Amino acid sequence: MVETGDVPACFYSPNQYGRQMARSIVEQLSFATAIVIAAPIALAGVDMTLRGETTWGPILIAVSVMILLVEKYVTTPHDVPGLAVAKVVGFVAKDPDEDADANDVDT
Repeated sequence: MVETGDVPACFYSPNQYGRQMARSIVEQLSFATAIVIAAPIALAGVDMTLRGETTWGPILIAVSVMILLVEKYVTTPHDVPGLAVAKVVGFVAKDPDEDADANDVDT
């Protein structure tokens, strides 16, 4: 489990550098909305598959999985301003751990 202090690890997701980064409330609500949309589709797919419809059941399950994957991994135009701000803040104010690691290099 990831050490994140007082915040549970389920509220953290890895950023592009492999570090853990807190999800914003908007990201959590957006993913919850995707789950609300994908859940009935997945349940219908499971029901159809169990009834023997081997074409539409797996297709519906795959569609519900794709909804969740797109929500989590595809960058939308809505995400671009947040990514730009994070990049600028990371450039202007470096993480104190990075500065400490740079000073510890043996020459």
